[in-house]
Amino acid sequence: MGSLLFESAKPDRSYGRTLSEGWYNDEDGFPVLVAINLDTENEIFELDSWKVDFSPRGRMPESAAEIVFDPTELQQSGYPGPEHINVRQHDS
Repeated sequence: MGSLLFESAKPDRSYGRTLSEGWYNDEDGFPVLVAINLDTENEIFELDSWKVDFSPRGRMPESAAEIVFDPTELQQSGYPGPEHINVRQHDS
């Protein structure tokens, strides 16, 4: 889990909305959610990630080909399954 907050000259920025998100398998087979978030003024705010078992993320995806938008599409290796993952839908 973790976030990469993008610097800005604007003070007191806060999360506004998620622009895009996707899933990939970490090196141990557990799914990781990655999201690009915008601030309240629709400027890039952070790159966020969350691993379903809350363990440390081992890697970031090597290419966009590894990322899927529905976690049920991930290859399952060592992970019990995506039944408890709630996929969020975003307006485009």
